[in-house]
Amino acid sequence: MRNTILATLAAFGLSAFAFGATTPATPATPAAPAATATPAAQPASAVKVNPKKAECDKQAKAKGLKGEEHKKFVSECVKAK
Repeated sequence: MRNTILATLAAFGLSAFAFGATTPATPATPAAPAATATPAAQPASAVKVNPKKAECDKQAKAKGLKGEEHKKFVSECVKAK
């Protein structure tokens, strides 16, 4: 009986350390309001594409260019137009 009481008291004593080590929940700070001057995100279809670059890109794809060759061709093609 004495051992049971001592074990119970020890369990309660040790649990105080476990619960005492936790920090209280801090209230969430409100996020800063978004700037009203920034435009709303536009869908990808609304992005304006340079028609010269689009045409040069089509030509590069038709030639089968990839990577650096593709970039170089498109860059030179746009400058030439």
